[in-house]
Amino acid sequence: MSFIGIIGDRKNYSFIKNAIAKNGAKIDVIYIDNENIENIKNIKFDMIVVTKEINDMYTKQKYIEQIMKNIKYLLINSDIKSDMNILGQIKCQIITYGLNQKATITVSSVKEDNILVCIQRNIETINGNVIEEQECNIKSENINTNKIYNLLIIFTILEVYKENISKKNYKI
Repeated sequence: MSFIGIIGDRKNYSFIKNAIAKNGAKIDVIYIDNENIENIKNIKFDMIVVTKEINDMYTKQKYIEQIMKNIKYLLINSDIKSDMNILGQIKCQIITYGLNQKATITVSSVKEDNILVCIQRNIETINGNVIEEQECNIKSENINTNKIYNLLIIFTILEVYKENISKKNYKI
């Protein structure tokens, strides 16, 4: 079983967790915040997703560093301005997402019911295969800025774990 930790707010966490489950992924998604980080510090996460500024977690830096030691992927919003030194020495694949042109995963176009996601750099999957640079169309309803970020997270997770997912057409 794979574990993904999400540092962000509970509403986004719930949306992401439900969308991943809906797509048949055998992944446990765990919410990480100041209150529970000490209790989950020994879980070996495959991926940590950072969706918000984490400056308020400085008092828990030793736990964050312990979690970050064993991860394979760090998925981080490149549009947030946060002091990333709190994450410690990271030795994993870092994937950025956001609405800026430098992000690994970004958006080429947005319409009312779909977005065109652009993968701007190759990404290695959990099984060692390579996701090449490409654009993918994602259908969804009621798209707004906050939902775009969540869709980028969900898309990235599903792509990284694609070989372990029963469905090949995502429903987000």
